[in-house]
Amino acid sequence: MEELETTETGYVPAVPDWLRTAIYYIGLIVAAVSFVILAMAGELDWPRWVETLSGAIGTAFGGIASGLGVAYSPSRFTLTKK
Repeated sequence: MEELETTETGYVPAVPDWLRTAIYYIGLIVAAVSFVILAMAGELDWPRWVETLSGAIGTAFGGIASGLGVAYSPSRFTLTKK
């Protein structure tokens, strides 16, 4: 089997690395906080809107992070034979 090497095709990501990384970390923190709030809201009989809002915020940040991953599109790199 022939070895393949990854070569760049001159692709420039649509979203800068620093911004994408920051959004990923913020999204991770928001998801963790949202999970804790959802667990506590059910256990402590908090109002229903707290659960709804927490779930919506967690879902929204998940969508944003996923969208940034698609915008980055590392599949634009090509594999060439050595």
